Amino acid sequence: MFCSQGALAYTEQAANQPYEEALKSFYGTDLNTAIIHLKNALQSQPNHLPSLVLLAEVYIARGDGGAAEDSLLRARQLDADEKKLIPLLLEAYLLQQKYKLVITNASTTFTDSQLQSKIQVLKGRAHVQLNELEQARVAYQEALDYSRSNIQALLGIAQVHILKYQYDQARTFINSALSLSSINSNALVMLANIEQSEGNIEEALTIISQVIALNSENFPALLTRASLLIEQNKFELALKDLEVILAQIPNEPKANYLKVVASTALGDLTTSKETVDHLNIVLSGLPNDVMRQNPVYLYLAGVVSFQQQEYRKAQDFLNRYVDIITEDPRAYKLLARTEMALGQYLTAKTYLIKARLINPDDVQTWSLLGHTLLTLGEIEKAQQYFIDVLEVEGEQPEPLYNLAQLQVLTGQNQLAIENLQKAIAIVTTTDNLLLLASAYKNNNQLEAALSTINQLIELDDQSSYYFQQQGVLLGLLGKLAEAKLALNKSALLNVDNYETLIHLARIDVLEGNTQGAIDRIQRRIAEQSTPHLLLLIELGSLYQNSGDLDNATLYFEKAYSQNRDSFEAITRVLTLYVIKGEVNKAITSAKEYLTRNNKEGSIYLALANLYMSIKNYKEADNAYVLAIKNSNNKSQIYGTYADAQMKMNDVDGAILSLQRAISWNQQDLTHYLKLFDLYLNNDKIILASKLLENLATKVKDTSLLERLAGDLQRFSDKPEQAITHYKRSMKEKLTRSAVFGLYRIYDQQQRFDESLTLLMTWIENAPDDLVAHIAIADTHKAQSNLELAVKYYQELVKKYGELPVLLNNMAQLQIKLGQYQLAHTNAEKAYKALPDNNAVIDTLAWTLSLTEKYQEALPLYRQALSKDSSNAEIKYHLAYTLTKLNRLDEAKTLLTEVVISQQIFNELEDAKALLSTL
Repeated sequence: MFCSQGALAYTEQAANQPYEEALKSFYGTDLNTAIIHLKNALQSQPNHLPSLVLLAEVYIARGDGGAAEDSLLRARQLDADEKKLIPLLLEAYLLQQKYKLVITNASTTFTDSQLQSKIQVLKGRAHVQLNELEQARVAYQEALDYSRSNIQALLGIAQVHILKYQYDQARTFINSALSLSSINSNALVMLANIEQSEGNIEEALTIISQVIALNSENFPALLTRASLLIEQNKFELALKDLEVILAQIPNEPKANYLKVVASTALGDLTTSKETVDHLNIVLSGLPNDVMRQNPVYLYLAGVVSFQQQEYRKAQDFLNRYVDIITEDPRAYKLLARTEMALGQYLTAKTYLIKARLINPDDVQTWSLLGHTLLTLGEIEKAQQYFIDVLEVEGEQPEPLYNLAQLQVLTGQNQLAIENLQKAIAIVTTTDNLLLLASAYKNNNQLEAALSTINQLIELDDQSSYYFQQQGVLLGLLGKLAEAKLALNKSALLNVDNYETLIHLARIDVLEGNTQGAIDRIQRRIAEQSTPHLLLLIELGSLYQNSGDLDNATLYFEKAYSQNRDSFEAITRVLTLYVIKGEVNKAITSAKEYLTRNNKEGSIYLALANLYMSIKNYKEADNAYVLAIKNSNNKSQIYGTYADAQMKMNDVDGAILSLQRAISWNQQDLTHYLKLFDLYLNNDKIILASKLLENLATKVKDTSLLERLAGDLQRFSDKPEQAITHYKRSMKEKLTRSAVFGLYRIYDQQQRFDESLTLLMTWIENAPDDLVAHIAIADTHKAQSNLELAVKYYQELVKKYGELPVLLNNMAQLQIKLGQYQLAHTNAEKAYKALPDNNAVIDTLAWTLSLTEKYQEALPLYRQALSKDSSNAEIKYHLAYTLTKLNRLDEAKTLLTEVVISQQIFNELEDAKALLSTL
C-alpha cells in the first residue's frame, strides 16, 4: 500500500514538531519532558533520526546508559553520523561500566581534532576505571595533543596523579584547567579531594560548598561533602547529601558505602544492614584475590571467553593466569590463538615461542607458528615449520607439491606454479599437473591451464573430469562450440558427472537459451528419486538470474534443507536473502550454519559483510577476524577487511591489514596500490616512498610508476616535480588517474586554462566521463564564469538526464546568481531522486531559507546534521534560519561551533558577521 506525498509530509511534520519541543526542553534541562516529546516523535515516525540521537543524549544526561545505547544503535542502523554517535556511545558504555567496549570503540579515528580529543578523554576514563593508570595518562595526553584547551583532558591527567598520590603534579593540571574556566565544577571537586587527602578539611569544605552553590545536585560534589562531613562527625548532614544522590542513583557504590558508615555511627543498624545487603548485590561477583588464589579459575575463564569469541576478556584472564602459572604451554598456545583472532600476530609469535621452549616437540605449536609467520611475512621461516611438520627436507616432489598446495590455497599462485614446475621437472604426476592447471587458471593464465589439461588428456583420454575441465577452460576463452564438444565428451564418459551437466546448461544461457538450460536440469532432476544437491542449486541460480526469485528461493532452500552443512547451498541462500533485502534472516542463517561449521572462513566473511551492511561494526570486526583465521586465501580476506576498516574510520587497522595482505601474496598489485593511496592520504609520505621503491622492483609498467611518482610528489607539496611525472606517464599512456592528478595541481594553482585544455583532451578520449564533465563546469565556476557553468550543466542534463548530482550542482550555482526559485526547482528534483544525500538536503533547505520558507527548511537541516553533525556550512544555514524564527540562543550556539571549528567554506565570513549581531 502506497502513501501519498501529503501523508508522508504529515508523518514528517508529526515527528518534527515534538522534536523541536524536546530540544527546547533539553536546553532548559527539563529532561523528563524532553523524553515525553521524543517518544511522541518516535511514535509518529519510528525512524526519525534526529529524535533517536537526541533521546540518547537525554538518557545520558539522566545517567541511563543502557537506554542511551539502545537508541544509538537504532540510530546507527539508520545511517546516523558516526562522528556524533561514537562519543555518545562511549559515554553510554561508561555509564554501564562497559569499560573494555569503550577502549575498543575509541580506536575509531576522525579528522576533527576536537572530536578526537573528546574520544581520547572517554578512553582515558575507561582505563582509569580498569585501574590502567599509565594507559589512562597516555590517552589523556593524546587528548591534550589534539586540543590544548581540553579541560577534561587536563583533569584526567590530574586524576591519574591523584590516584598515584602525586598531589603536587595533580594541582598543576587542575590549576591549568581553572585558568581556562575558574568555576569548573569538576576541577573544584578534585581540588577539594586533594585538600581532604592532605587533611585540610575546612579548605576542602569551602571549595566544595562553592561547587554546590552553583549546582545543588552536583553528585560528585555532594559525595565529597558527605565524606568531609563524616570526617567532622556531622553524620545527619552527611546522610542528607547521600540521600540526594541515592534517590537518583541507588546503586552508586561509594554513596552506599558512606551511608553504611554514617548509619552505623548513628546507631541505625537496620538501615546499615539493609544498605550492606544492597551493596553486596551491587558488588556481586568473584573478587580478584579469590581468582588469584585459584588460578585455574582464570584459565577456565579464558577458555570460556575464547569459545564465546570474547577475545579481549580471554586475553585478560589468560594473561593474569600466566603471571601466576608461568610454565603452562596450553595457556601460551591459547593466548596465541586469542591474539591471532584479534589480528595481533606479532604478539602471537612471542607466546608460541614461549610454548615451544617449554615443549619443543609439540606439532600443534609448529603448525601455529607456521601460520603466524606466514601472516607476518616471514615466509621462509613459515615454510620451514611446515617442512618440520611433514618431517621432510629438501626440494623433493612431495614437499614441493605440499608447499604449492598451501600456496594455491593462500592465493600465491605464481609461487605455486614455480614450485610445481620444479616438482614436475623431477617427476610428472597427475596430481602435480592438476594442481598446476588450477594455479594457472587462478592466475588467469588460461591458455597455459588448457595446455596442461590437454597434457592430462593425453595421459588418460577416458577421464570425464579432464574433458570437463577442458570444456570449462574453452568456455572461459570464449570458444563455446569447442567447449560444448568437450563437455559432451565428458558426459558420455560419465553420465553422472553433474558438474558437466551444469556447465552445459551454462553454455545454453550464454547462447541465449535460458529456458533450455532450465529444462536440461529439470529433466535430470525428474529422473532422480532424491534430487542431487548441485542440480538443485544450479536450478535455483538459473531462476535467480532470470529474475524469478520465488522459484530461486524454493530450490535454494530445498538444497539447504537436504544438506544443512553444504557450503554451496548456504552461500546461495545468503546471497538470495540479501537480494530480497532480508538481511536479518541472512545473518540468522549464517550464524546457525556456523554453529555446525565453525571453520568455514567464507561464511564468516559473508557474515561480516552482512553486519557491515547494517553498520554493526563490532560484530563485523569479530566476523572478519574469524574469516581471516579460518580462510586459506588470507591475502584476499585481509584486503576486504581493510576496505571495511576504512568504512569504520580505522585507518591504522586498514594499513595493517593491507600490509598483511601483501605479506601473504606479494604478487597482487591491488593491495600495493590501496596501501600507497592510504599512506598518501594519511600523511605517511616516507612509507609511501618506500613502498613505491618496492613496487619499482616488481612492476614493469613505467606509465603506472610515473603516475604513482606524480601522486607522491603532489602529496609531498612538490607540484612542479609532480607535473613532470604526470606528463611522463601521460606521454606513454593517457590514463584517468594521471589526468586527474595533474588536474588537481592545475586547479590548486589556479591554472584554469590549462585545466580546461587537459580535461577537454581527456573528454575526447572518454566522452562519457561524467566526473570529468563536472570538473569542467567547476573550472568555469572557479573562473567566476557562473552563467557559463550553468549552461554547461544544462547541456549535461540534456545528455545524461536529470541526475541528482547535476541538478544539485546547478542549483548551487543558481543560488550564487540569485536565481533562488530556479535553484529551488532543481534542488527539489535532486532531493526527490536522492533524499538521503546530505549535500542535496542542504541545498534544498537553503533554497527554502532564501525564499523565506523557514519552517519547511528546519526539519531538512536537522536531518542533514543527524548524518554529519560537524558540517559547519549546514550549521550556518540552520543558524541563519533559526535567527529568522527568533530562536537566537540555539542559533548563537551553532554559530559559535561554526567559528571554533575553523572549517573553511564560502559563507564563513557571513557566519562570523551573523554571530557578531547576536
